[in-house]
Amino acid sequence: MLLNIYLATTVASVAIDFTKTLSTRKNLLKKGYVFSSEKKQMNLFSTIVNLVAPGFNMYNAYKLLTTDEQEVENELLKRGTIYKPEEKPKSSVVQPVVSASEQKEEQTVSTAKVKSYKDMTIEEKREFLLRQRERIVSDLTATDEEINTLGRQR
Repeated sequence: MLLNIYLATTVASVAIDFTKTLSTRKNLLKKGYVFSSEKKQMNLFSTIVNLVAPGFNMYNAYKLLTTDEQEVENELLKRGTIYKPEEKPKSSVVQPVVSASEQKEEQTVSTAKVKSYKDMTIEEKREFLLRQRERIVSDLTATDEEINTLGRQR
């Protein structure tokens, strides 16, 4: 019976830690923060003790749930785990004024460029598929970076 209680509290604390970490990461990304690519060293012994020590793991999960997200954000900023990227200065180049007739011509040209896959030539299909592949690969790498939550490795 004690083993069941111990396993239940350990699983609950790991689940709470994981979900809170994911939600915090999602909220920080929404705020415009970027996670540093610099790998931080973790103390493996203390991490294991925090996860498997009876009672201590539930205390840490409770502490994590009650901690304000602003405190976590400040702590991560202090450690250098997250940062706000510098905003790019807006260019001072003035855009030329385009007349309405020129805009209509540009719109018709841009709509004429959109073809269905069936109407494309072999070269156009190849280019289209290469662009799709690049987009999918970049999405996969972005997803892989999101899984690396708050400096933790899979």
